[in-house]
Amino acid sequence: MMGKARYLHFPEKYRSLRTHAIAWIILPLALIVFGLVTAGILSYRRVVVQLLIDRQSQLAVAAASNLSQVIDSYVIVLDTLASHIDIYDDSTETQTALLKEATNLLEIFNAGVLLVDPSGNRLAEVSFQQSMVLSNLTQADFYSTSRATRSPAISGGLVNQGSSQPIIIIAAPIYDQNEGFQGAL
Repeated sequence: MMGKARYLHFPEKYRSLRTHAIAWIILPLALIVFGLVTAGILSYRRVVVQLLIDRQSQLAVAAASNLSQVIDSYVIVLDTLASHIDIYDDSTETQTALLKEATNLLEIFNAGVLLVDPSGNRLAEVSFQQSMVLSNLTQADFYSTSRATRSPAISGGLVNQGSSQPIIIIAAPIYDQNEGFQGAL
């Protein structure tokens, strides 16, 4: 019994050189290869996810840039209309006529354009869809910001209560020749 290795307690058929090669060389190599393949798959997945996130981020930046340019053109239209002399008139008929006259320019505003007085009451309206339902316009951040900064202000994303459609409101303040606040478009 001295000649035989005591640490191997396998049956006689598993004590061959081939069994030892499999147990001590091939099996560890297989485990290492399996670990490398698994790590590669996980790394590949992480890289692909990061690339998709980066791509979506770049698309969002491009879309936001385009949206900003579009909104800037809307602001220019409203600001130009707000500086028109007839918009200061106390007659709602004159103000409504001015809005109707500018209908071709105002068609870019899908929901329409409202002219409101300093209290937030509607004076005139050009509507292209269902009438917008706004509650307490004077309490809205964009309205007070527009009045305080004396420049157009843009709301965040809102939902038109009349049609349940998402909208963005642009408020262009109206000041008369004496720099008195007259309302907003």
